[in-house]
Amino acid sequence: NITCLRVNRDSGSIIGKPLKELHLRKNFGINILGITRNDEFKQNIHPDDQIIHQDTLFINGKTQDIERFRKALN
Repeated sequence: NITCLRVNRDSGSIIGKPLKELHLRKNFGINILGITRNDEFKQNIHPDDQIIHQDTLFINGKTQDIERFRKALN
């Protein structure tokens, strides 16, 4: 499944940390395919990229894994 999630929080355990520290595949079973930030789509995601407030994340994973990530995110 591929879905989009909007980041509504400006702080939290996931916000502002490099993706490489979040271990998203291991901890949530998801992959981030792209990020829209300030009306620009970024497709080449780097391990040092961060998730920030108002990002739109394009995520691939099983429905239950995406939901678990959504709850942790917002």
